[in-house]
Amino acid sequence: MEPDRLDLSPLGLAANRWEARLRSILAAASPELARRAALVSPLGLLAMWARPVLRIAAVLAVLAATVIIAQERSGPVAAQAGGVTDALQIPAPVAEWITNDRGPTNGDLLIAMEGNER
Repeated sequence: MEPDRLDLSPLGLAANRWEARLRSILAAASPELARRAALVSPLGLLAMWARPVLRIAAVLAVLAATVIIAQERSGPVAAQAGGVTDALQIPAPVAEWITNDRGPTNGDLLIAMEGNER
């Protein structure tokens, strides 16, 4: 490389015109350059969202805890009249097992397997 400046005279641009053209291009590009300089990195973008997401997570945790506590105080869902067992059309013997929190006995299984054949 030569340390001298390139001779741009064949292009028809005088040194003053060249500098003026360069200044006008930089002036026109300055808003875009400033916008790009202000862009946040992906990690910075995630950091900006950290606080709002943590706030939302805390609110959801409080709501979930409230629902769980309220559910424990009101008793099992299956024991409530017109509860989940009716909505899922669970047969009465199975609903009784769920309500009493027990598994089926051998007699219950024998009745269930025989069905309406008696």
